[in-house]
Amino acid sequence: MMVTSVIACDAMPVARDFGRAIRRFVKAHAGRRIASCRSPRQRVALALTTSESEVSIASVPAKTPSPLETPPLDRRIATGLHKLGLALKHQTWSQASQDGLSPTQGQILAILAADGALSASEVAVRLGIGLATISEAVTTLADKRLVRRTPDRRHPRARLLRLTAAGTRLSARTREWPEFLTEAVGSLSDAEQATLLTALVKMIRALQEQHQIPISRMCVTCTHFRPRVRGGDMPHHCAFVDAPMGPRHLRLDCHDHEPAPEDRQRIAWARFARAV
Repeated sequence: MMVTSVIACDAMPVARDFGRAIRRFVKAHAGRRIASCRSPRQRVALALTTSESEVSIASVPAKTPSPLETPPLDRRIATGLHKLGLALKHQTWSQASQDGLSPTQGQILAILAADGALSASEVAVRLGIGLATISEAVTTLADKRLVRRTPDRRHPRARLLRLTAAGTRLSARTREWPEFLTEAVGSLSDAEQATLLTALVKMIRALQEQHQIPISRMCVTCTHFRPRVRGGDMPHHCAFVDAPMGPRHLRLDCHDHEPAPEDRQRIAWARFARAV
């Protein structure tokens, strides 16, 4: 008895290997009457005449991406941070060029404006840049009369770097270079901003532990920081100002920072990390 069988597949982006399997099936049944589709994206009907059995393949559902095929969450976050880094680098170069500076020169002006007079070595440590690069940039800034060198009372042979009046004016602009990121952060809710700040604290500390970035004057490494001493929205305490702190009050660079001994830092960090 002759039996007619139908193979149907809904219009969809059929996988190439599925298409090859169909072609192999058709080839294996050469000599039988076959109507095939012109494109795997069209609905097709293959009418097969066979005397052996009735063969039917159910409609194949559209393939949906499996969650297992998604890149790991940490990689996606790292990719996002990389994109932000590229945007910041582009913005910095663009603004520095407009101000007649290199990015390093602009960073030096910004840090001197924020922290006052510093030695070249201190600037190098703060920025995580080699002393030779800093010295070269400082020489250029001095030639432009944006920075001047003065005696350092702490070390007779050393010099302190201070901003001139022109340097102070220009430093105000260099500190505005990252402002486009501030506007982006402003699109987050208060809760999202607090969560992001806590996450940044943890990431920065991890990078510091790996010696990937300069040591930052963060609350979590300060001798005045008391983590998780109470419940509620203000679980931490700053002994320097004797005031409670919440996640949104954490600082990444505090002028009043005093490094705690390493053993106390580890204890404080363990307590802080359990709270987040």
